[in-house]
Amino acid sequence: MKKLVLLLISAAFCCISCKKAAVDPVEPQLDITFINTSGDWKLDKWKAETVPFELYIHLKAKKFVMAHNVGSMYMERTTGSYNLVTDNYGTCIRGLYDFTNSFWSHTYKITSLTASRMEWVAMDDPDDIQVFVRVPEFPLDL
Repeated sequence: MKKLVLLLISAAFCCISCKKAAVDPVEPQLDITFINTSGDWKLDKWKAETVPFELYIHLKAKKFVMAHNVGSMYMERTTGSYNLVTDNYGTCIRGLYDFTNSFWSHTYKITSLTASRMEWVAMDDPDDIQVFVRVPEFPLDL
């Protein structure tokens, strides 16, 4: 009888002490479309580093609004249009600024898109990787 009680107590301790490994759910990849890329995004990492400035981009209906303080202590707003082009190599995003009628400095391949994260890689500079995270809203205090 003692052995049975000891066995039951041991089994109870084993069950209590065993923990399930925390499962990190992988966010599913989304198709790269105008609908899935639409929204408000903040640049989180650039070339694997945390950025020392703020840059937000609002994408919707082939138009963008960008707010940033690159090279300034004040936020600046820039507008323009963008397009997504899909070919055998993937989907690229390219933008055209309204005020200068010039293109972004790079065309970017969108290498990853989830509901909360998007990654762009410059087509002509594979070290230029930008990671955006979705934010609840675009900064309004501009």
